[in-house]
Amino acid sequence: MHKLRYTMKGGALFTGIDKYHIVEQLAESSFAPHNNLQDWMCGCSKRIKIQFGYDIDYYNADSFVDQLVFYGLLIPVEE
Repeated sequence: MHKLRYTMKGGALFTGIDKYHIVEQLAESSFAPHNNLQDWMCGCSKRIKIQFGYDIDYYNADSFVDQLVFYGLLIPVEE
């Protein structure tokens, strides 16, 4: 059973049992090349900094998702 649900402005829905699983899905849906999840979060953080000016911590999935939510880039979905 999935307990976390998030959406993005484009309407994509991400569900998972934890925030790491959410980040895995975000990376899989991305066209940005990456070798591993840490590389993807680092690259994503850099792209967000360029596009929006936000500094996103990419050292762990929990804080990465929390900051995406804080800046409105990822939106929690209530069931």
